Amino acid sequence: MKSLFKILLCRLIVCCFVDYVNAQYYRSEQGLTVSGNAPVTGDAGLNAVLASQFAVIMDEAFDELVKFSNQPDLAKGFANANAYTAQAATHQGYQDYSLFAVTTGIMVAAQLPSSNKDYYDDLDEKIKDDGDLYAGVSAGLSIINFGLNAGFLYPGLYLNAKFGYFSNDSLVDNLSTKS
Repeated sequence: MKSLFKILLCRLIVCCFVDYVNAQYYRSEQGLTVSGNAPVTGDAGLNAVLASQFAVIMDEAFDELVKFSNQPDLAKGFANANAYTAQAATHQGYQDYSLFAVTTGIMVAAQLPSSNKDYYDDLDEKIKDDGDLYAGVSAGLSIINFGLNAGFLYPGLYLNAKFGYFSNDSLVDNLSTKS
């Protein structure tokens, strides 16, 4: 057992070291990695020029993309919208039912940065400049939500089962959803 533990520990150390070396080979920062291979021809002089120009292009690409590598506001916007739609077909409005309750429903939520419609005129430029935006959209579906008053087991106890599933891969311009 001790030898198995030593082997697993050695493998873990090697795997961590290999990942570290690999991360140093590429230009990476804040979880973003930009990598690629320069084109190669039969002429060594041309290959050197192509390699140097390719490195410049990769650095420019990295500088343009690094602002999109960390988007906490976007993640918060989608998380808040999803938390709202998780309440689809809730029984909160039907409390204290005597035997059972059945509900069904759809809920859609959007978290937007402003209620002023003029704010959205140049939204694409704002995202390009900042790299992050507080926004999110979510849809929730509950095909059936069944609640049972289990007061016969313990006073005030309600049991609930909720089921819903929705998947669409061709909504609008390569946008897909799964709920």
